[in-house]
Amino acid sequence: MMVGMYGDVGGFGGGKSMKVKMDATVFQRMGLAFQMMQAKFAGNASMEMQKAFGEVILKKAKELVPVRTGALKASGRLVKTQSRKNYAVRFGNSRVQYAQVVEFGRVQFAPFPPRLYLTRAVRFARRGAKGPIKRALSRGVRQSLPRRF
Repeated sequence: MMVGMYGDVGGFGGGKSMKVKMDATVFQRMGLAFQMMQAKFAGNASMEMQKAFGEVILKKAKELVPVRTGALKASGRLVKTQSRKNYAVRFGNSRVQYAQVVEFGRVQFAPFPPRLYLTRAVRFARRGAKGPIKRALSRGVRQSLPRRF
């Protein structure tokens, strides 16, 4: 399909107009490719970005967690949520039930100051995880767009 467009040559309307012909099928194919990308990108690439961001948080949190026995550090993991649509960084298990006390502290019985290992890891990841997230994003875009239009 050919589309005829009139353009003004020479500035703000004072020049000569000329007819420019362009092929609109390229734009139609690009539009379809972006619709396909949206359908593919919604699931796979966003999960990859979440996983990359979660891995950065987990790595930094394991560096920052205070260690006495090493059990809390060893209990850190990256898991999918119940809805299977997101990832979460978790610390603690049935044997290690004090991750929340270490993170936020305790005021009542045996006061314990907070050690914000997970909060600081999230702050670090927000500032420094742009590289892995950009790579996951560009990989998702590259995989979902065709090579040629």
